[in-house]
Amino acid sequence: MVLLEEINNSNCEEVKNIKISPDQEKYLPKEFVCLSRGNMIQHSYESYLVYKDSKPVGFVLLQVDKKGEYFNILFIVIDQDYQEQSYYKESLAVSINYLISQGASQVGAYYPKGNEKLQQIYLSVGFTPTNVEKDGKVYLTYAN
Repeated sequence: MVLLEEINNSNCEEVKNIKISPDQEKYLPKEFVCLSRGNMIQHSYESYLVYKDSKPVGFVLLQVDKKGEYFNILFIVIDQDYQEQSYYKESLAVSINYLISQGASQVGAYYPKGNEKLQQIYLSVGFTPTNVEKDGKVYLTYAN
């Protein structure tokens, strides 16, 4: 199973070494990638490195707003060299469990409309599609 470690001054250089495939890059808002890689997350956003056997294989950006009760998985990126090894799905499960431990009764996530592979991953761990679409993204929820 993968582990999440909060991005901080001691590990932020490792984030810069995560290689984003062109397929992933086209789906990610550039400001989110910059924020995660620069460790400049503020307010209700939390960024984490994804580790497998002490090796960084990706990163995650979560929204944890206990006051407003927003608990969202904004994106998960797995290094292009570690694709197709179930790290995305494992990162998703660990992220859900973390958000539930922070008080979430429901977790939200988005995927780019048309990304059927990503949609199937979310559905396979228990997310339910909603009728909400915005800016080319489809919103899903996971109820605890």
